[in-house]
Amino acid sequence: MLLVSLVYKGYSQVLQDRELPIRFGISPMLYILQTPSQFENKISLSPAAFVSYRMPAISLMGRSGFRIINYTNLDTRSQVRAQEVVTQIGIKLHHPRVQNTNVIFAYTPTFVVRAEQVSVGSSIFRNPIQNFLTEYSTPLHHAAYAGLELDLSSRNSLELGYAFSFNRKSTPLFINGSPSTVSLTYSINFNLKPKDTNPRSLMIKSLGQLANKGTLYIINRTCETDFTNKELDSLWRTNYTFSKFEIVKDEEVAEIMKTDGTFFFAVIGKYYASKGDPPTTGIYLLDRNGNLMTRPYPYYISINNGLSYCIGLKTTAAIGIRRFSMELQAN
Repeated sequence: MLLVSLVYKGYSQVLQDRELPIRFGISPMLYILQTPSQFENKISLSPAAFVSYRMPAISLMGRSGFRIINYTNLDTRSQVRAQEVVTQIGIKLHHPRVQNTNVIFAYTPTFVVRAEQVSVGSSIFRNPIQNFLTEYSTPLHHAAYAGLELDLSSRNSLELGYAFSFNRKSTPLFINGSPSTVSLTYSINFNLKPKDTNPRSLMIKSLGQLANKGTLYIINRTCETDFTNKELDSLWRTNYTFSKFEIVKDEEVAEIMKTDGTFFFAVIGKYYASKGDPPTTGIYLLDRNGNLMTRPYPYYISINNGLSYCIGLKTTAAIGIRRFSMELQAN
């Protein structure tokens, strides 16, 4: 029941964040064998494939690959070569305070499909290749794996790990079982979400972020005879319901642009509805860099007071603010 609850919670969170929970791809692994002193180990490379399902606190993961391990018996001057199928089944732990870093624990069964021994010397009388898979007590071996993974991006990650083999035994001729290993793994994720380039979809996403956790910073460009910032704050508080807002002074704008988080600017009063146009009076939606938004955003709400650039009556301003809030909500 706990696992079902975690899966459901993770799936709900993924849908909310519009991220892909499943990753799959290739993960080539570089192995360094941990062998007794009479054996000289070599580095081996394993092609592998992986799949994982991400949740807020953990990921379920699996990986399988094929590797050829080589080591030399220094006493007999012979080389042992084994072909193995390696599988990992485990979990990744995500800590909310340590971004892009995962701790991995996994069970690693290894199945030896072929094992052979060949003399290292160059003499023409050296022993031929000997298949000694039957000398193994069992072709299936078990290991516990622990690793540290660094997510370089949503596409790739780098992982350092150690696998401790339980049922290996060293004989004078070879290691009866799969040896313990130190590994370095580079994973490439193929399951990436296509980049959304639809203007309306991007607008809905950004306005949703503004409504949920963003701030609309209001810049007062009304006439000096219209409203003070305090009066304008009261008008927005009464008529604007889409998101948090704050009336800011001109000298504060540059510092706000340097901050993180989700925010937009809105100019109320005299401004420009587009480049090259004469100034008009209304409410104008600007991005975080101070650029006027364009369609499909509700970038301009006209506030008409005849031929004057001043808004004049508070009721006129209230109607414009209410329309602006409704336009944002409609999208």
